Amino acid sequence: MTTIANMYNRMLNAQGALSHQRIGQYRVVRQIGEGGMGVVYEAVREDIGIRAAVKVLRPEFARHTEIAARFFNEARAANMIQHPGIVKVFDYGHIPSGEAYLAMEFVEGGSLRKRLEDEVRALAPGQVSGRGLRHEQRECRTRERVHAPFCHAG
Repeated sequence: MTTIANMYNRMLNAQGALSHQRIGQYRVVRQIGEGGMGVVYEAVREDIGIRAAVKVLRPEFARHTEIAARFFNEARAANMIQHPGIVKVFDYGHIPSGEAYLAMEFVEGGSLRKRLEDEVRALAPGQVSGRGLRHEQRECRTRERVHAPFCHAG
């Protein structure tokens, strides 16, 4: 079965750009991440000039209503938290082939895992005890597990 990510990747290889593909009201700029359950694209909603990260649930998961419901619950949960470290989700829907998507604020930078690992590595040895470092590493793995099912950019 062809996934949306494979379709977009073939188009990218054939055309050299994704600039004319759309997910809802968003024009895809490029793929920025991929995980076991979905693919994330940088996109632009041109009518209001906003950049977005658009997360698309893989077709094999979109067919399961329970998984798709959890996917949309992610949007509600993220918006309820209202924390500067949590992105805002501002749109959702289904593409014509049935896959669910979330459009959220676009944040520059690498993967969450890489950013957290870089922060831990940047600490001077005296700043963090062995116990503290283990805590930071555990925190990094925990945060990655929260986000990894949908995207692993990097």
